[in-house]
Amino acid sequence: MGLTNQLLGIQGSPFLKHTHTNPQHRNRGNVTHIMPVAVCQFSGTRAAIMTRVYGKFCSRHNEAVNIYKEMHSKDKRFQAFIRKMSSSIVRRLGIPECILLVTQRITKYPVLMQRILHHTKENEEDHEDLSDALYQVKEVITAVDSKVNEHQKKRRLKDIYSRTDSKSIMRMKSGQMFAREDLLRGRRLLYDGPLQLKTSQGKLKDVTAMLLSDIVVFLQEKDQKFVFASLVGDWLRPEICKYLFGTLLSY
Repeated sequence: MGLTNQLLGIQGSPFLKHTHTNPQHRNRGNVTHIMPVAVCQFSGTRAAIMTRVYGKFCSRHNEAVNIYKEMHSKDKRFQAFIRKMSSSIVRRLGIPECILLVTQRITKYPVLMQRILHHTKENEEDHEDLSDALYQVKEVITAVDSKVNEHQKKRRLKDIYSRTDSKSIMRMKSGQMFAREDLLRGRRLLYDGPLQLKTSQGKLKDVTAMLLSDIVVFLQEKDQKFVFASLVGDWLRPEICKYLFGTLLSY
């Protein structure tokens, strides 16, 4: 099933299926208790599906927009199709705007829950389920944000790899050689940013620091390419690296 169909399934089927198949939640076509449905939507298997699908869609938001812009600038048939579809059917929104609306949709659920909660008394039946649903949807959003961040880190590491000189190599204190290919060899990018590194002569030089899953890499820009300036080996535990790196970047 395509990603678009999965998104459509998330938006409609749980609520519709529940209200159509559960007679006790129907009263002349009106839903009398919506919160159990919301709790079901934002927990368990459905929450896992939402996290996976929204995580994948939101992670590729910028890539999708860039592909659209490239196609729109080169493909005349695609341009004609866009002009034809730009009608009241889509409220004259362009494809980039439609993509953005999808990424924003999940962030609107907590606002909806919070407003309903504000108008629900604590002794009412739905109050506990509503509070639970609000907590669950925030957990889903946090999980989606984590997937987006993970994807961005992967892209960033690949970008740095592509900009690193293929001939750049450095010997670690252990004697092991570290080359460009080692940046991607089972490693994850945790943090990166600009720093000033003090040389053995006491001078400061601008570098890009990368905290990977098991090593800290310092890169220096030379002729629009990165070359290795220094390495800190795996004797630094990840939690210490994270603390030191966060402290350095705060200045």
